[in-house]
Amino acid sequence: MSMLNIGKLGHDAAEYYLETVASGVEDYYLHAGEAPGQWLGAGSHSLALRGEVSGDDLRRLLGGTHPASGEAVSHARGGRQRLPGYDLTFRAPKSVSLLFALGEGEVSRDVKTAHEAAVRAALGYLEREAAFGRRRGEGGMVPVRGEGFVAAAFQHRTSRAGDPLLHHHVLVANLVRDGQGGWGALDGRLLYTHAKTAGYLYQAELRAQLSRRLGVRWTPVMRGSAEIQGISAEVIRAFSRRRSEILARMAERGESSARAAQVATLDTRRAKDHEVQPEGLLPEWRSRAAALGLAPETIVGIVGRADKAPERPTDTEVAKALAELASPTGLTAHSSTFTRRDVVRALCERLGPAGDAAAVEAAADLFLANPAVLALRTTPVPGSRAVIRVASGRVVPAVPDECRFTTEEMLATEREVIEGCLERNARRHIARGEREVTLELDNGLYVVERRPAPASEAVVDAAVRARPSLSAEQREMVRCLTTSHDAVMVVRGHAGTGKTSALDACRQVWERSGRTVIGCALSGRAAAELQAGAGIESTTIERLLLDCVQYREQILPRGDAVLVVDEAGMVGTRLLGRVLTAAAKSDATVVLVGDDHQLPEIDAGGAYRGLCERLGAVELVDNRRQREEWERQALVLLREGRSDEALAAYVEHGRVVLGPSADCVRACLVADWWAAERSGGDNIMVALRRADVGELNERARALRVGAGEVSGPTLRLPTGEFAVGDRVVTTRNRRSLGVVNGSRGTLVAVDERQRTMTVHLDGRRPDEPGRVSVLPTEYLQAGHLRHGYAITGHKAQGMTADRAFVLGDEAIYREWGYVALSRGRTENRLYVVAGDLEPTDDSGHGRIPTTQSESLTLRLIQSALMKSSEQRLALDQFQNLAGRLPAAELAPPPIAPKDLDDAGLRAAAAAAERALTHREPFPDLAEPNLVDPGRTVAQLSEQQQSLTERRARLEATMENSRTRLARTEGVIARRRHGEERGWLQGDLSRGTRDIADIDRQLPQLETRIGAIRGDQLAVDSWYWRQADAARGWRELYDEACARIARRVQAAGAAPSIAGHAAPPASFSAQWEWWSSAVEVERSRLWEGPRSAASQTPAQPKRHGQSPTSLAVRPDVADVVGRVDAAEAAAERRRERQRERARRPGFGSDHGHPTGVHERQHAAEQEQTARAPRISP
Repeated sequence: MSMLNIGKLGHDAAEYYLETVASGVEDYYLHAGEAPGQWLGAGSHSLALRGEVSGDDLRRLLGGTHPASGEAVSHARGGRQRLPGYDLTFRAPKSVSLLFALGEGEVSRDVKTAHEAAVRAALGYLEREAAFGRRRGEGGMVPVRGEGFVAAAFQHRTSRAGDPLLHHHVLVANLVRDGQGGWGALDGRLLYTHAKTAGYLYQAELRAQLSRRLGVRWTPVMRGSAEIQGISAEVIRAFSRRRSEILARMAERGESSARAAQVATLDTRRAKDHEVQPEGLLPEWRSRAAALGLAPETIVGIVGRADKAPERPTDTEVAKALAELASPTGLTAHSSTFTRRDVVRALCERLGPAGDAAAVEAAADLFLANPAVLALRTTPVPGSRAVIRVASGRVVPAVPDECRFTTEEMLATEREVIEGCLERNARRHIARGEREVTLELDNGLYVVERRPAPASEAVVDAAVRARPSLSAEQREMVRCLTTSHDAVMVVRGHAGTGKTSALDACRQVWERSGRTVIGCALSGRAAAELQAGAGIESTTIERLLLDCVQYREQILPRGDAVLVVDEAGMVGTRLLGRVLTAAAKSDATVVLVGDDHQLPEIDAGGAYRGLCERLGAVELVDNRRQREEWERQALVLLREGRSDEALAAYVEHGRVVLGPSADCVRACLVADWWAAERSGGDNIMVALRRADVGELNERARALRVGAGEVSGPTLRLPTGEFAVGDRVVTTRNRRSLGVVNGSRGTLVAVDERQRTMTVHLDGRRPDEPGRVSVLPTEYLQAGHLRHGYAITGHKAQGMTADRAFVLGDEAIYREWGYVALSRGRTENRLYVVAGDLEPTDDSGHGRIPTTQSESLTLRLIQSALMKSSEQRLALDQFQNLAGRLPAAELAPPPIAPKDLDDAGLRAAAAAAERALTHREPFPDLAEPNLVDPGRTVAQLSEQQQSLTERRARLEATMENSRTRLARTEGVIARRRHGEERGWLQGDLSRGTRDIADIDRQLPQLETRIGAIRGDQLAVDSWYWRQADAARGWRELYDEACARIARRVQAAGAAPSIAGHAAPPASFSAQWEWWSSAVEVERSRLWEGPRSAASQTPAQPKRHGQSPTSLAVRPDVADVVGRVDAAEAAAERRRERQRERARRPGFGSDHGHPTGVHERQHAAEQEQTARAPRISP
């Protein structure tokens, strides 16, 4: 449940507030028994609004007038009605509300204080990030920063169901004042953009406050939210009757979207009984809580369970969190770029109870200032999914010019993929026709590259003639792929264009030319379909990479192998990079087949699209699947983002079915599917969410059971009940059983005693009979078998059916809709709920009129299908290594040390020393004695990789042993193969022990690597915070040394003027004179002038001492020395990066060929490195 909801006070609701309600708008917010409202926000101060909120002032503000003078301060544009404002509702987690309601005096007051502090912290974030107006400028409306919000905060303590619910309504008027004193309307898009992040910060501040005040413990943070340990889920559910009402109504309607939740909220809303005070409910609350085990003594035990949290997270905690964010499994795990909002939300979940809002934002800024984090251009991608879904479910555009970031690791990975492919293709065109070529690399080294034998025209023509059904573009694809000299080729094919059929012809040409053809895909089902449709031996990408560790030469013979990657548009950039690396090591040709307009990558992606744009792609556009011409044209329109025209075509031909409720729509969809089943053919139902798939499966199974098609013994599993005749789908690859994730089939036998099932799997081709597989108990109990009448869109990609029945709502997007509506040859239908309510007031406090909803529903679906979830490379958005953050206003330049007089130099030096010594101490390191942490991490990572690969080999060997052992089951076989069975069982026992040993070592290695990386980041963070102060101190130190040297030199020329004795004539005595003069000048400079009576002769220094020493304090010297050491370590890392950039990448173990512009890139990195330099 969201902890911050934003409700828009609609036009009709404003009139309702101001005119219809007897007491006006303040009736809801200012009802008796609750604390009086308080004015918040910098904008309130501009209107002289402080302290308690009065109804008259609030009414005038919502009307857009000055609360004192009554003059209008904001006007609606274009004759439109003015929006009064926004209702920001901050809700405490239910366990916090229960602690507030049931805790004794001090505990309750601490919870209330913590909640108020959290609301102020979150509102402060929103003021800084979202208090903007808009003004017309060149090229349209431009954002204008405002002074702050005009906001009124009201605390409420109960829900409408009479349960404890500590929450604040913060009413933000639709007013903002700019820097010139003018008033205008808020840009509401920013409120919705930053709402989720503000909710995370509210929760982080609340956890920090309660941890410090009460010492409570928390459950793990999930999606920004956590509950107090000690208050059970049962108690939370019992005191969440309002939420239960909403969920029950949504379940009744079979809906789960944000709009459905809002409609259910309004549907079940009851008026608050303002006569009932929370104090009157307290006895009933305590009685209910005690019955559930939450007695007063339990409450006392909840408080003080943990030590009270510190005021701020430690450097080690921050460093560990930032290291996680910068890693490949951090912010760039599922997207190549991120925003500051993403960083803040991730840190809210990682910094622990000490991470309050201020600490989170400071850590976020520290992370973005790291040289390993790069800023990208902010130009929006046309048609991208840059939208916000408001509480009612309506989609509004997000802010298009928000700065996005990526990491050096992500950008380097993308460069290696793109430039590696470009370079491999460029090398293939050197000395074309030669089977083996020696190439000189940029660094002067040489490498031998092996080329494949060319395919003859006769072999190509024979393969094409043998398949007369191939279209002209398919034949052209065969010729391009089989005769090209490129090492990496890309095929982009629309849905239903026959990519697999054309690959079958390519396979024949390659094999007859003496080449080995191997296929792989992200999923086991896609690999199986590639093998069945194109005859290419195929496996999953992960299995291929594991096999290549030990058997690369056998799998990919050097120079003669062709590796076909199917559904390449769904493969993440990092995984695709590993595939290309493996292929490059064997000089294999790679063919990437996919469609970047179908379902996008789950991991950070964009590589396939980037290669299409840079290498050029063989295009297949002729749809051979759909039989109707209008449907083929509609799919093209949908693919291009012209969803209004596409949806109009489906409506015109009766392919869009609308119903008044979810139950009605689902019943209609299943009834149509059942009728299609009666007429024969392969029919499938497709839905976006697994919950919807589960309900459709239940309805479809009930029909089949009623018709007697599913009968016999029933086996109850975690995923449902199964009997003979059930259609099923497997969800886990298991090669020994002959099933992959996505295999569909029909149950033909159920063994209740052995708890096994026999499945007749569908053939991979329509004319293929399929095979039978017996699924054992452990596979079934693990939940790897589900009903297969309906499937998700991801499982549907790549399959073909006769008819597809698609369940849609406003949560679908362009790529998903294109895949789902292109599965059926004969017919594809879209089923949508046309609800009978459209909330005009997102807060729900106004009137909700009924509307004509069918056209509205179609507009919502049209808008959803217009939005794209495509992924793009960070490399495409990369602009400049400089300017990692938007430039801030510069402070006045400090006075240079050489321009200071002696007193100024002394004061500046004292201030610099204080800045160095009064800052945080050097962080405690997990392994402080490491000489080169980077090299140690590399060695540990290699050891980790070696153990992981060994574990994979052991698993493969054990899987083979299990298969062989299964073949020797039975009384006769056991006697005949007794000795072999003993060997196999011994192998399994040893393998189990070895894997257990590896599993013990891997977490230890991971922990140590994480600790060392955390140490590195902690040192770097400390260094960045200390560097400016150390540099300033060093400049003052150097100036003081130079000033003393100049004065001593002048004293040698004119000693009487300088107040020194004349220098001696003998050379041996000059050293003592010089050192004494230095000490005199040092004292004069560093200690100021002294009276003659207090002066004593300076003692000469010994020969081992520096003649220009400033007697540096040991603590200052320690800090400066550590800064120097950190800078030296950073320089060593940069030097290693430059060495790697100069090193040849071709044939190495670290990746495929480095790019031809790698040196230029390294030079740019070196030139734009922003590490502060400290003079020696």
